[in-house]
Amino acid sequence: MIGGVFGKVDGVAPGLEFTGTYKKLQLFSANEYIFSTSAKADNFFYTWTQITYSPLKWLTVGYVMQRTRAYTTPLDIQRGFLVEFARQKLTFTTQVFNVGQADPTVDLTLGYSF
Repeated sequence: MIGGVFGKVDGVAPGLEFTGTYKKLQLFSANEYIFSTSAKADNFFYTWTQITYSPLKWLTVGYVMQRTRAYTTPLDIQRGFLVEFARQKLTFTTQVFNVGQADPTVDLTLGYSF
């Protein structure tokens, strides 16, 4: 995939997303590299990667990591865990990054498939 970036950084962002599944284990990764059109120092690699295990049809647990510039943190890569609950077409996912750090980040996601 490819996209455009506009704002504090302007540029082009080619990306790759993939998913691999083996039985109840899944690896997912979304990646992009931002090529700034104004300053090479603004070039940046972004990734969101998770490996999950689904012991039950309605429960998924796993490890997640991200590298982003969306917010300021002393860590270059944030790591954590995720728990997802599913019922019919509805999913609720909790991701907790930087566990054990002074300021952990919690991401809550509610999804609906149609």
